[in-house]
Amino acid sequence: MEKKSKCQVREITRRKIFPLAIISLFLNPIVSNAEPTDYGVIVDLGIIRTDNVFLSAKNLEQSETVYTITPEFFLTKDSERLNANLRYRPEAYFYSEFDVADGVFHALDASLTAMLAKDRFFLDLSAVNFQSIITPDGHFPTSNLPITGNRIDTSTFEASPYWQQRIGQAGLLAKVGYRAAEYDSDLYQSNKELYGLLQLNNIENQQGLAWGLDYQYRRMEYDDSTPWEFQRASVDLGVWVNSGTRIFAVGGAETSFDDLYTPNMDEDFWEAGFQYKPSQRMNLELAAGERSYGTSFRGDFSYTLKRGYISLTYDEGPTTRADAVFDQRPITSSDNLDNILDQPGQSDRFIRRRAEFQLNIELSKSDLTLRVFAEEREQRTTADGDPLEDEGYSGVALRWNWSLGTNTTLGLGTDISERDQSGRKDEMLRAYADLAYDFSNRLSVRLEGVHSSQDGVESDDYDYDENQVRLILRTEF
Repeated sequence: MEKKSKCQVREITRRKIFPLAIISLFLNPIVSNAEPTDYGVIVDLGIIRTDNVFLSAKNLEQSETVYTITPEFFLTKDSERLNANLRYRPEAYFYSEFDVADGVFHALDASLTAMLAKDRFFLDLSAVNFQSIITPDGHFPTSNLPITGNRIDTSTFEASPYWQQRIGQAGLLAKVGYRAAEYDSDLYQSNKELYGLLQLNNIENQQGLAWGLDYQYRRMEYDDSTPWEFQRASVDLGVWVNSGTRIFAVGGAETSFDDLYTPNMDEDFWEAGFQYKPSQRMNLELAAGERSYGTSFRGDFSYTLKRGYISLTYDEGPTTRADAVFDQRPITSSDNLDNILDQPGQSDRFIRRRAEFQLNIELSKSDLTLRVFAEEREQRTTADGDPLEDEGYSGVALRWNWSLGTNTTLGLGTDISERDQSGRKDEMLRAYADLAYDFSNRLSVRLEGVHSSQDGVESDDYDYDENQVRLILRTEF
């Protein structure tokens, strides 16, 4: 066995204790507050049978029985001065035949908002640890159980203080932030971002002349690649035609998307649109214009139902691949076939055009959630400006839960995604059904069936089908 240097040992130790260090960071301000805190542990003990543990091609599958222990530690607090949600879930897998693959995957999903000065000064903190797919050019597992080398631990951290207050009839928001991403291998460069936002407007008054001032700043830095920097400043002028309808025009300057090394605001941009907000339950805003990269459009619609909500959004603008990693929430958000083009350590830049539809309905005995998304990445280049092929993906995520009785619940769900990366197209599917029975408030059993597949449109190099049957005993403390 190769002997590791002291520096290597320190680096490995640092990565392994990252989740515990972040937990301590969040726990300190929570437990020091005298107001009550909700906390506990949920433990899943399970046995899983898979018919394709290596995600192999047809006729090469190998079955395996896997035992799993998955505790989840949670802590929440909701008070006037502090809102916090911390969840830490280590997933341990023990393989019957391939025990060399035994291991633990750490998932951490923590967020905190602290009021430092009453109704004025706030601090947001976020820490996340999850598993990323190293490259889309390979098997794409939809869970941590399959044995694959196409997976890596990813850790992100974000801190953002901000100030908000009323100045006469206008509202002021001033915000700065720092966030960083690291990967559990020196082969993939880490990145960090500094950003700032300054807004002053009276738009929420919903009457008379509507005006606003806006400034945005972003700088993404990498270990090895050229940094990316972007600025934008604008003036918004409009009028509320009535209490629910506003027409407006926005003009300003921004950094040219083609300017790699001087982030001066040398390019003019404009847009015009309208907002329709007849009540607190509904809001519609549409705008179109011209930006440094070409014509632009954005839209936002939301409507609160009696037992649910609907939203539809479309947005576009310059960004980098490194920015997408900060959208991951591994426990509180369960869709796992979004962001399927992400690649750890990459620094390419592009114009991101994304549309998303969400529907949530809650009935007396059932609830339904539907999410449809599509994203195109155009005018893509390396960090140094060399042109790359455009890429994109789209998908659907559906969840339905139905209470069959006092103690029995049926759940159905599916994730379907398609992607096109550098001319390589494939489709992915994850579908499941589960039946849960509660013996008491603290003890339940769940039977699950899960099917996953990857299907290349033009090549079958990484095609696979996998089926899992899971029997899980859950207890809560």
